[in-house]
Amino acid sequence: MLESMTNGDSSGRILSNQDDIRGNQDRIISNQEKILANQKKIEGNQGQLAKVIANQEKILANQGKIAGNQKALQQIQANQKTILGNQAKIAGNQKKLDQVIANQAKIAANQKKLDQVLANQNTIARAQKKLDQILANQARITANQKKILAKR
Repeated sequence: MLESMTNGDSSGRILSNQDDIRGNQDRIISNQEKILANQKKIEGNQGQLAKVIANQEKILANQGKIAGNQKALQQIQANQKTILGNQAKIAGNQKKLDQVIANQAKIAANQKKLDQVLANQNTIARAQKKLDQILANQARITANQKKILAKR
């Protein structure tokens, strides 16, 4: 009788243990399903992470381009300052050129006056020559008159 009780208890424990095992197996299966689901999420996240890394690489490349563009912009700005300086010099030179042109106009006017003075000097020289001729004629006339008066 004791033996049948022990067997009964053993059988009950075995059944109970088997139920526990089945429960544990169900939990293991559930946990494995959760692990698989998490692995799929991890794979998806890894895909997203790869995209993020690719985007970061693009951002770095763009930052390099931006730095290059900023350097080019600084060179352009330096060139613009040089151009402005050159334009100021050109304006100064233009003012000087305008003065030179005005001076050339004055020189041309003075040359015209000088040409007139030379023409007047030539006229005066011809008149002086005529005057000298008149004076010579008057001297001859006076000499002739003296001769005539002396003969009388």
